Amino acid sequence: MLLKTLVGTVLIGGGFLFGSLSPAAAAITINITSGAGVVNVETSGTFNLDALVNYVGQVSISSSYLSPGDGGVATGIGIGDLYGTTIYDLTPYGADGLASGSGFGSAFAILPAALGSPVSVVVPAGYVSEHWISSSATIPGSIASLGLTPGEYLTTFSFQGVSDTVVVNVAAVPEPALTALAVVGAVAGLAVIRRRSRRKSLF
Repeated sequence: MLLKTLVGTVLIGGGFLFGSLSPAAAAITINITSGAGVVNVETSGTFNLDALVNYVGQVSISSSYLSPGDGGVATGIGIGDLYGTTIYDLTPYGADGLASGSGFGSAFAILPAALGSPVSVVVPAGYVSEHWISSSATIPGSIASLGLTPGEYLTTFSFQGVSDTVVVNVAAVPEPALTALAVVGAVAGLAVIRRRSRRKSLF
């Protein structure tokens, strides 16, 4: 259902890609941070397509989204290349739920397993292994309201001896009491500086 809702129909079919036996050092990092009334999602890094099983075709990403309960995430928007994988479970990074928002840059997505099919990966259309990927999204809400759990969440993709990873980092939100304490400390520090400067001006 998730695949049908947020990703358009496969446009072009394709054959299999077979990986080499050397492991990949590349990785995709997805950083999720709190903004003013929104959650910011930044995707960056490189990926080795040989860690994926087969090219399925092209899809249209209609919106960026977070699906923390099943580990799904999409940033950017537009046409992307869809690949199959060998895994059926992603690492969850929060509670069940789905939140969509605005995407910027080329499409990138990790789509949870659905209807007996394994997890899928969407990379920018025409993507070549280990080239830089950069896209982002803004999702209305907050870390807490979207059910996100701060921490680092790793999913490894591998095929025929080649592996690569996607890491989701959910930033911790400072406690209100700690934030207030930091503000008080900053104000107190300014007061001390002002007193010292006054004393120097008197002598």
